[in-house]
Formats: sequence, structure tokens, C-alpha cells
Amino acid sequence: MSDTLNDSSFESADSMDDRVKDIQKLEQYLATLMDTAFSYSVLLDRDTRIVYYSKSLLGLADTADYNAFIGMPLLDAYKKLKIREGLDINNAAHRLSRILNDDEQFFADDVVGRSSGERRIHRITYKRITNENGEFDGILIFSNDITEIRLEEAERRLNDLLYSSALPCAVWDTNGDAVAFNSDIVEVFAIPETTSPTFFNDTFLSIQPEFQPDGTRTEVIRREVIREALETGFSQAMVRLEKTDGTPIYFTVNATRISWVFGYRLIVYYYNMTDFMLKEAEAKEANERVNLMLNSTPLICVMRDDQGNIIDCNQEALNTLGVANKADFCRDFYDYFPEYQPDGMLTTKKSEDMLQILDEKEVISLERTFQSPDGEIIPVDSKIIRIPWKDTYHYISFSRDLRETKANEQRMLEIAERERRAEIQKESAQAANEAKSRFLANMSHEIRTPMNAVLGMAELLLQEDLSKRQFQYANDIKSSAEALLSIINDILDMSKVQEGKLTLLPIHYDFNALIDSVSSVAHFLVSNRSITFRLCMPEEPVFLYGDNIRLRQVLLNLLSNAIKFTDEGFVTLTISYTDNSIKIIVSDTGMGIRSEDLPTLFEAFEQFDVKKNRTKIGTGLGLTIVKSILSMMNGDVSVESVYGKGTSFYVEIPKILGDETLIHKVDKKEVLAFAPDAKVLVVDDNMVNLNVACGFLGLFKINAETAISGKQALEMVRDNQYDIVFMDYRMPEMDGVETTKRIRKSGIQTPIIALTASAVIGAREMMLKAGMNDYLSKPIRKAEFKQMLLKWIPSEKFIDLPQEASSLKDIEGAENKEFWTRITQIEGLSVSKGLDRVGNQWDIYKKTLELTLGEIQKCNTTLAESLVANDMCNFRIFVHSMKSSLAYIGAAELSERAYRLEIASAKMDTGFCAANLPPFLDGLNNLKVQLEESFKIISHEEGAIELSPELLAMLREMLVCFDTTDVVRIDEELENLNSLSLFGALKDAIEKIKDMIMMMDYDGAAGEIQKLLDVS
Repeated sequence: MSDTLNDSSFESADSMDDRVKDIQKLEQYLATLMDTAFSYSVLLDRDTRIVYYSKSLLGLADTADYNAFIGMPLLDAYKKLKIREGLDINNAAHRLSRILNDDEQFFADDVVGRSSGERRIHRITYKRITNENGEFDGILIFSNDITEIRLEEAERRLNDLLYSSALPCAVWDTNGDAVAFNSDIVEVFAIPETTSPTFFNDTFLSIQPEFQPDGTRTEVIRREVIREALETGFSQAMVRLEKTDGTPIYFTVNATRISWVFGYRLIVYYYNMTDFMLKEAEAKEANERVNLMLNSTPLICVMRDDQGNIIDCNQEALNTLGVANKADFCRDFYDYFPEYQPDGMLTTKKSEDMLQILDEKEVISLERTFQSPDGEIIPVDSKIIRIPWKDTYHYISFSRDLRETKANEQRMLEIAERERRAEIQKESAQAANEAKSRFLANMSHEIRTPMNAVLGMAELLLQEDLSKRQFQYANDIKSSAEALLSIINDILDMSKVQEGKLTLLPIHYDFNALIDSVSSVAHFLVSNRSITFRLCMPEEPVFLYGDNIRLRQVLLNLLSNAIKFTDEGFVTLTISYTDNSIKIIVSDTGMGIRSEDLPTLFEAFEQFDVKKNRTKIGTGLGLTIVKSILSMMNGDVSVESVYGKGTSFYVEIPKILGDETLIHKVDKKEVLAFAPDAKVLVVDDNMVNLNVACGFLGLFKINAETAISGKQALEMVRDNQYDIVFMDYRMPEMDGVETTKRIRKSGIQTPIIALTASAVIGAREMMLKAGMNDYLSKPIRKAEFKQMLLKWIPSEKFIDLPQEASSLKDIEGAENKEFWTRITQIEGLSVSKGLDRVGNQWDIYKKTLELTLGEIQKCNTTLAESLVANDMCNFRIFVHSMKSSLAYIGAAELSERAYRLEIASAKMDTGFCAANLPPFLDGLNNLKVQLEESFKIISHEEGAIELSPELLAMLREMLVCFDTTDVVRIDEELENLNSLSLFGALKDAIEKIKDMIMMMDYDGAAGEIQKLLDVS
């Protein structure tokens, strides 16, 4: 092997020159690509330093020197750019952290201001780059200008809104200039239909009267409408306008603010009030139109004459006040007010004052209250307008019901007050708990420091030549010290609970694997006691989403308590499922709990029946921590107990299903559906979208064809036989729906899948109705994309290609290679199956082999003794556990034998078990010998260790914690170290540091950390 390595380590000078030239060509190509493919682009190395960037970025800098930013950290470069809009350094730092924390790719839209003052919208994409081993190798950031797309979308929505209106309307910019209008408005004002917005504005302004009938300038009213609409979202005015021939027209103008790409637009509706202003008897048709308008508005509309008599109202007025008919409403209108208004003024006096003000202002706005016939007070926001009527005036009021708004305001005030009080109580409780929590944490630290010496000395004593009595004393010292450490750990966890630092870290996980792990610990705890552990749960696999580590802590706490307080009988763990929850029961035949102690069972520092339990070690914190963790999971725990007979704890947590595919990180090579002969067409007018879709298809070994328009797609489908067509929904000229209809009309039945980001209700049904076969939402996700291919591409076109995820070449270190080579040669052991069970994680599989080796060593005597004692219950339990362990490492044949023994023991078939147990044990022992021989050859590698930035930060923070002896922070950093996935010599070094921390040897841990920092 070494000769081969040496031979391959030399290359000729010519080869090296060629490689240098190739690299230079590649770098030149990369620079050209980055300058031409995107508006702006930057390539970062793994330390977020700039490797390349497009020359267009120099337009944002103070220098024209391209090399000025090469090698500079991205965030430092941001500070030198001429930041205008959007390019915020805090946003950049946050997005970099997302990529550094394993986000594969995401994008964000930002507004970027150019030096000319023009603002543009850019879609900035952040993409994580990995090397051939799947390891993080850098970041690619690029942006594309999507301003025109956004503007087109906004224009399309605006046109839909404009032309769907049944009223004359126009769209104004914030200066009041019309940018669009419908055909009704040009018809009303007799302006030519083919006019442009510029001509419309000029014409519209030129034909309007300079003054209104009350002497107010028309332009002043127009500006007030714009100002109020921009500030409040809505404004209204009554104005007199003119047609091009001078004919006067009266309008109620309603302006509503709508969002636009770079600000706001106003959509302005013109309610023609001309006919309403004429004599009612002379204009019946006009009266009907006015009534239709009034009854279609959600506002309360009331009309009165110049004497204050109510002469008309709309249906909303009747509905709001609960009045049966219009005649009653008009007759009794003044009865629908309370005696006093909210400002304390008499309602009658307020009405008189309003009429007097209207004679001067013509329009007033105010808040007031109505009162329904059943006495309910109805607050409203009213606008009252005086309008000319023949030779006098009438008054129209528009009132908006404020009950819901007022109720929401009151609820918000109540919530704010409750939150204020809760915050005061919380701060008070935190202040009271802070000193206690700090005392407990520091006390735990002070105890753990001498415990290091106690445990160490006990271990040394146990290695000496002691008498039986001396050995017992030393062993008791060690056991008691370990129990005390367990108590200290509970106190630290409780400190975290009280300080709010105990958090959940949810992941997708295999629930059955978690229960197998917990059961293994329980079996170990009862191994030296005269009690039996039983597990009852369904066989079906269950994959959940949640914090499996904290759930394991809950189960182990309940099980260890049950085992600790049970001297004989059994401890049972029972699992069951419903559609919405996981139910767990931990029951025992122990001493039980007195009924008077049950109400305070979950309170901190409670331990009951102290006299009877004086030999049981514990803080009384375990159940409090269990309760806190389950509460964070939106779960619950309860207890039933019969004193002297036993106890059952009932745990229920929400059943949040996980994604099995996300439990283990899948390597890019692990694509299980290949169709290289499939013929696929992707249709999209956006080149980025085409690139993404073709990239996904490449994962499945499919070389797709593309079309950038509906017309091109139509021609290609007619000339080629495709297995599947992915069709973009929105395209210019001929969209996806129209293209599909034409394809179907020509008789072609190729499966067509819609690609769309549309979230409009009914979009799916519309596309299927047009002839599409299925629907795929953007952004595309690999799992959904794969399912679509499997569903529509003929099955005979899929082939199996060999996987590369479990190759021995991925193992680092000569000793490890020899170890794994030996493992792969063990007869009856499938390494690939074992690796698949653990998501191709070699270190986890090695640990599984070690644990299984320990299980085999216990299994020999346990099964034989159970069979001799005719204890088929325990026989079945142990052989079931062995079956799972063997299946987990890939020993399928031995697992199958264990399964047959398990079935026979369930049927109490001792004859079958007696005949088949010896050959099964022989197979186990053979596997045991080969595993032991393989593990003997493992040795740790020495050499330089490379530390990631994340690990460096953790180790340096740990050193600071050691200096201040902050035990809570030390424990938090220890959890951070536990969350890392490490390998080889680095893993060994970190494990050594973690062991020292657990033993409170902070000086030793600091020394080991410094060694790592020195060699990294």
C-alpha cells in the first residue's frame, strides 16, 4: 500500500505545468462567468474571505483596483462599499451565519440604490459550496436584477384591479398624476379612449373647474385627497368636475392607498352623483343607481334635507341598527342616539352644531355613537357632506361601524395590562430565584471539586490488594461518590430550568431507536437486581420531530426512579400511539407513594417517606425537571400510586411526525432513482428557473431539453416524444395554460406538470382543467421532484446504479482502514446495511458494533439460564433485544435466528428453543471473536488537528468560563461540545476534555484545550 502511495506521490514537471495552466484557465473561466452571468457575484472561501467577485461591484466601491478586496473578509469589504439601500451589514452577517450553520441555499430580495439615484430590486442568492467529500468549502453569493419582473407583476395585478372595477377609476402616483385608467372614466369625461396617461393628465386637468361651488380651489381638494389617502389609507371628497364639452358632473371621489414596488399608488373611484343631485321625481333611473351605490357600500349612509329631516338611508344603516324598514328608520332616526355623546355633549345640541358647521365647511368628520332599539351603543366614525340640491342643500353622512375596532383596542389594552403585570411578577420571581439558582450552582461546583479527589482515590484503592471487607468499604465510597455526582448534575439542570436556559433542540429522529437505547440502559440497571424490566410497544416504525435527547432524559429519569424504588417484581415501559399523541407509561411494583404526598410530587427538593427511603440517594429534583421538560414539549405527566404496591407514571406528548429522509443527512451521491434514458422537456422563460430544474434532473442522471417560451415548447413537443414536460405557469405571450391547451388540442397526451409559485385559491384546479396532469410548487424541493418523476416517468426507464456512500476510501487513517477492512471480511455481517441504519456515519456504526459486542457477552449466560429456569418471558425479552441489535449492525442471518427463537418463546415452545439455542449461541460467539480481533487493531492517530471556527469559539469560551469558575456556563458549553459531530484524533481529544470537565478537573481540561489551540 505504501509503495503505491509513494509511486503516486510524484509527477513530472510537465504534468505540473499542465495542471497549473488548467487551474489558471479554470480561474479565468470562473472570473468571466461571474462577470457575465449575474448582476453582482462574490465567491468566498470557507473563512468567508473573498476569492473572486464580479467587476460590477467596483461601481459600489471607492477604488477601481480589482485586487483591493481579494482575500478580505466579506463583512470588512461591506464597510468599504458605498452602501446605499438594501446592502445592510447586519443582514449580511445574519445570512452568512445561516450558510455557516448548514443552510444549503436560500435567497433574499433587497432594494439596491444605484449611484444615479435609481433604485433596483435584486434577488440575492446565498449558496453553500462543498468539496467532493461533502464538506463545507466556501460560499457563492450572486444577485440578479428582478426589478422588471416585479414591476410587471405589480402592473398585472394593478390592471386586474383596474379593469375588474364596474366604476370609473384611475390609478394615481403619489403626485396625483394618473398612470393608468379604465375605459369607463374616459367615457364619462368624453376623453378619447386611445389617449396616453400623459395626454389624459393634461386633458383631465385642463377641463376641471378652478373653483368648486363653495369657492374652494379644485386643486386644493385634490391635494387633500392625496395627502389623507397616503397618511390614513383612505380619503373621500365630494367634487364638481366637467366633461371636455363643459358639462358639469358631481362625484364622490374615493381614494384608497395600495402598495407598490417602490412605495404606494392610489386607486381612485369616481361615484357619479350627478343624477342624485337632480330632482328625484325627474330622474328615477338616476335614483336607482344612487340606491344601488349606497346599498353596495359597507358604510352607514343617511340623507337628510336642509330642515334636518331624514329622507333616505341605505340597507347597511337598517342592518347595523336592527331596524326593519326604511320608513321607521327615517321617522325615528333621532331616537337611535343616546342622550349624550362620548364628549359629554347632548346629542341634540351636537346635531345643531354640526349643521351650523356644515353651512361653513361643507364637509366634517367626527366620532359619535348610535344606540340600537335594544339599547346597544354603537360607536361610529362619520363623515358628513353638504351637497347642492336645487336651490338649497341636502346632507349625506357616511358612518363606519367601530365596534370591532374598539373591541380590538380594548383587548389590546387588556393584554398589554396583563403583560405588564405578568412582567412585574416575572421580574420579581426572577430576582428571588436568581440568588438561589446561583447559590445552588456554586454549591454544586464546590462539592464537585473535592469529589474529583474522592472518586480518584476510590478507584486507586480498588486496584490495590485489599481484604474483602476493605474492598467493600472502598467500593461503597466509589458508589456513594457517583450517586453524589448524579445529585449535583440534577441541581445544575434545575438551575437551568429556573434561569430559563433549559431549551429544546428539535430534530427528526427514529422513536423506536430511542426506545431501544433507553431499554438497553434499563436492562443494565436491573442486571444486578432481583427485578425484571419489560418493554411493551407496537412493532411499527415511528419517526418523530422533537428533542430526542430531552425525551430520553425524561424516560431514563422515570425508569431509574422506578428501578431505584423497586426491590422485587418488575418495571414496565409501555408505549402506545394515537393519531395526535404518544402515550408512555412507566409502572413498577415498588413501595408506592402515599396519597397525601401526590399533590406535591413534582415540586423541587421534595422526597417522601424519608425514613423508609433513607437508603435511596437523590435530590428530589428529577421529577421537577421531568415536568419542566414535558411542559416545554406541550406534553404532560401524571401519576397513580397505591402505597406498598407500586406506582405508574403517565406521560403524553404531541405526536409530531418527522421525515425519515431527514433523520440522517443524505450524501449527494445517494439518489436511488436514476432514469438516464428518460426524455424530459423543461419550459420556463426564466433562465435561473431552467437551471434549477435541470440541476435537479441531473441528480437523477437525466439530461433535460429546455424551451424558453410557450411557442418554442409547442414546436418541440410536436417534433419529439417526451416522457414528461415541466411547464411554467406564467410566461409572456403564451403562458403555460394556453400552451397546454394547444398541445392537447393537437392530440398529444404527454404528461405535463405545472411549475408555479402561484398561491391563488383554485390555481391547481384551473391548471388541471386546462389539461395539465399534475402540479409542482416553486421553489422546487428534491423529495417532491423525485416523487413526481417516479409517478409519471415509465417505470421501465428507471435503473439501479451502484451507491458510493459506503466506500472504504472514505475512512481516514491507516489503522482505521485496516480495522474496517477486517470488519467487512466478517462472515454474515453486511457493513452496507449497518451503515444504512445509521445514515452512513462510520463512527456511530463503530460505536454500535462495540455496544453489540457487549450485548453478545451478556446474552450467552442470560438466555441459557432463562431456558433452564423455564422463564420464557425473560427469554423472549432478551432474545428480542438481541434480534434488534443484530439487525442494526447488519447481521441479518443471526437476527433472523433470534426472531424465530422469539416467536417460539412467545408460544412457550421450549423444545424448539432448546434445539435451536446452541447453534444460535455458536454463531454469536463466532461473531464476538471476530469483532474482538478487529477492535484490537485500532489505535489513535497523532498529528496536526484542524479546528473549525465554531469549535475554536467554543474552546476559547470554555477557557474564559474556567477562569471565572462559572459552572452554569461551563455546563452549557459542555452541551455545545456534545452537539458536534467529530471524528478521529479530534474526537478523542474532545472526549478527553469532556471527561476532565465532568470530573471538575478544570486545570487539566484547560491544559488539553491549550494543546489543541497550539497545534491547530
